[in-house]
Amino acid sequence: NPNFLNFLNDKNIDIKVICDYGDIKNFKIKNFECKGIFHAKFIIIDENIVIITSANLSEEHFYKNHNNFVIIKNDVIAKFLTKKFDSFWYDYKFPYKFVSEDKKIEIWFSPENNCCELIEREIEKAQKSINFATYVFTDRELAEKLIKKINENKVDVRGIIENNNIQPYSVFYLLLSYGCNIRKSNMSGVLHDKFFIFDKEKIITGSFNPTKSAKENVELILFINDKKVAESFYREWKNLYLFKSIVEKF
Repeated sequence: NPNFLNFLNDKNIDIKVICDYGDIKNFKIKNFECKGIFHAKFIIIDENIVIITSANLSEEHFYKNHNNFVIIKNDVIAKFLTKKFDSFWYDYKFPYKFVSEDKKIEIWFSPENNCCELIEREIEKAQKSINFATYVFTDRELAEKLIKKINENKVDVRGIIENNNIQPYSVFYLLLSYGCNIRKSNMSGVLHDKFFIFDKEKIITGSFNPTKSAKENVELILFINDKKVAESFYREWKNLYLFKSIVEKF
């Protein structure tokens, strides 16, 4: 929103933007070049507050499509992401992974990290349930991890995938055929989330779609081990599953 950016600029707030492509007049903006695309979505405010989201910073994603936003007020995390942002801005190397001292929060960046490994790790640990909502899901290896969990441990796996991305490479029908309770989104906008909930106690969210191409992008994935946060995600997931998705007959 140019008007809002101008409002901040008038207050002498230093604003820098890194994106895959774009141009905003009178603002510091860098179009980042990499093998894939610059797909990470995070905001740092005063080195004290961070916002990590699945949304592209556009009016369509804010007002029409379904996304999630996680707001964290933590100096240590904010400083890590500030230095990470600076490493992209000034082209120098900086660690691509953050783990909090209590190991309850992790932030991974791809392509240097294989973000699927974090998802796979939590799939392996799940004891009761895995719930997910994702814009696109084409990674067959990750889907097979879910199928294995269904078959071996009787874990209840339920998911929602954006209706426009079911064909031709989606794992939707593969998961459906092996007993996953999976549905297509059915809303006016696009289901643009990328989150997993494990045992209603832990979540993974961020910009990373479970696809092979995402492994080449600059992506950010966030892990939180917190029951209250997980329950909040689960309430919204349940609403989507019951009222904003449809069952596909196989």
